Amino acid sequence: MGDDAGLSGIFNEIRPRLYRLLVARTGDNHLADDLLQDLWLRLQTAQVGPVANPSAYLHRMAMNLATDHIRSRAQRAVREENWSNAETDISDGIARDGTPDAERALIARDELSRALNAIAEMPPRAAQIFRLHRLEGESHTAIADRLGISRSAVEKSMAVAVKHLFLRLGTEADEDAHRLGIDRRKWREGSQS
Repeated sequence: MGDDAGLSGIFNEIRPRLYRLLVARTGDNHLADDLLQDLWLRLQTAQVGPVANPSAYLHRMAMNLATDHIRSRAQRAVREENWSNAETDISDGIARDGTPDAERALIARDELSRALNAIAEMPPRAAQIFRLHRLEGESHTAIADRLGISRSAVEKSMAVAVKHLFLRLGTEADEDAHRLGIDRRKWREGSQS
């Protein structure tokens, strides 16, 4: 009973048991049918020597096929999730992983270049204080102590810097102007006179 014809005969005898085993393992009748078909095809093409316990051998083959299928399905699900997480959402141009698309990256580089140019055009003291406060995160008091000037002088220099940015960059500096309590209409009027 160890030859290939013997395994095929045993397979036909225990097919209902193998089917129930595969349905229980996979939870899917159609998948169990497919796995049984794969098992039968393997039996037809495999070069198997004598098998001491053909029924146990066929049960083990069926379980291995089910396990391989379940593992493959889990890996496919992970792969598909990773792929979908990396897809770009066309509606806002931002990839789901948070990276900007090429157009947004180009716009951001342009805005950064404009901001750096505007900072370079500021009066030197205002540019220095702006960098210390907004880019390095130092408080007005710490900047005053570091530069040996009053806190009021730091605040006035920050107002000059923000006004300069507002005039160069437009509405991008509105938030800073509002936070500093500066009337933007007066800035515009002052810059035109």
